Amino acid sequence: MKNDESIKLLAYYLKKLYINDSIDNIYNKIKLNINNINSKNISKLFMLNKNEEEVINNVIVSINKESKININDGNKLKKEINKKDNYVFEKMTYPLYLFIEKLYISLIRDKSLKVYFFAREGQFLKKLFDTYQQYIIGPKIESAYLYVSRASTFLGTLKDIKEEKFEGLFHQYPNMSLEVFCKNIAFNKEEINKIKKKLKLDINKEIINIQKSLELKKLINDKDFIMIYDQKRINSKKLFIEYLSSFGDDYLKEMCVVDVGWKGSIQSNIQKILPNTKIKGYYLALVNYEEIENYESKEAVLFESTPYNKTYNCYLYNSDRSIFEILLDASHGSTINYEKKGKEVKPVLNNLEKELILYNEKIKPIQDNIFNKFIKLLEAFSIKDFEKNFNKKFFNLMFSPSKEEIQTYNSFYHFENFGIMCYSTFNDKIKISMKEKLKNYRHFRSFIQYDYHWQYIKLDNYGMNFGKFILYWYKWVAFKKQKAI
Repeated sequence: MKNDESIKLLAYYLKKLYINDSIDNIYNKIKLNINNINSKNISKLFMLNKNEEEVINNVIVSINKESKININDGNKLKKEINKKDNYVFEKMTYPLYLFIEKLYISLIRDKSLKVYFFAREGQFLKKLFDTYQQYIIGPKIESAYLYVSRASTFLGTLKDIKEEKFEGLFHQYPNMSLEVFCKNIAFNKEEINKIKKKLKLDINKEIINIQKSLELKKLINDKDFIMIYDQKRINSKKLFIEYLSSFGDDYLKEMCVVDVGWKGSIQSNIQKILPNTKIKGYYLALVNYEEIENYESKEAVLFESTPYNKTYNCYLYNSDRSIFEILLDASHGSTINYEKKGKEVKPVLNNLEKELILYNEKIKPIQDNIFNKFIKLLEAFSIKDFEKNFNKKFFNLMFSPSKEEIQTYNSFYHFENFGIMCYSTFNDKIKISMKEKLKNYRHFRSFIQYDYHWQYIKLDNYGMNFGKFILYWYKWVAFKKQKAI
């Protein structure tokens, strides 16, 4: 260690990784007790195990490589946080920064050498992660972008039709038409029409509880359907593995993957395709009211709300999860399958014009502004803890958004590319009478809960302006008690 700044940075990593103490106390302990700073001496002082010692050694090696280290006192970052927003959704930079910082620490802790970011939310997350590593002194981790989706990985998990129950599809989407069902297993229009003519079924009619229906039974017992189905599932698995091979053969032993959340379905699908591979998933959040498949191999990095765990900040960041999905959109459509072009396997993308217009005209400009703010936060990087300050910025977005942010949010739409396969919108402006408003105020808590993503915007759409004031202070008190802000 060349100087005090290096030791302070080491103390920062020790706190983030293993030691539940202040950075100043860790720094003072090192200064008082160690002359020759190396991983063995640090390990003895803080009683680290062998694995933890290896991690700290990697940190020390990376710090020693730097010729000059300057540690900001925190004032520069504080000034940057206190600046007035210049753009809509600029406050989204703060939870994304926290996620990337925590992700990096988790990957160092797990001695990860390479991480795969899942399409499509992973495109912007990878950009932030790679940029973070350019600014931060520490071990470097290789990153790759994987074109995957629930749809493209689901097909490769399917078994012989006599065994397959399609639980991965029907559990979440119990009602659908036969046409939508066939689209979910990658049947094209020609194949669907062929089946339709032969079986004389109404493929467009929505079927309630399709899994138990006579129509589905008739379809999956048809010889032509089974022949196409087998070709598709076997070929899909083969092509996906071949596609993964283009990134090297490290996936055969283990994979570290990153996605936004919420249950880690893509990771579970890939685990079924690669049963011998150890897959560890890192998610912005894990959120589910039921059990999560392969939970032990999934980590919620920013927040978690599951039957297993609720983090201190889960109610704050769960105020509207859809905003993360919308603003982490990508420059391309969803991956629906894979195809071989010459010697290479390429993803087949569903590039819907409407989605691409939304991305280019609205989402990308917001991402560009978030990215610029992200860099400013990195330039003001401090080892001091500003997490609650960052949480407050998200709180203000959720419970005191600008008029422009409300209008922009109401203009968004989203295509569900697995399951129901349709567009959903967020603009639900409703005119209600004064009598209905008073009734809603009397039952305020039940009115704002669970039936809408962003509670503030629901009140705005219903014209309940006083309710927005009540909501702000009700949530402020609640999150203060939870020590989230």
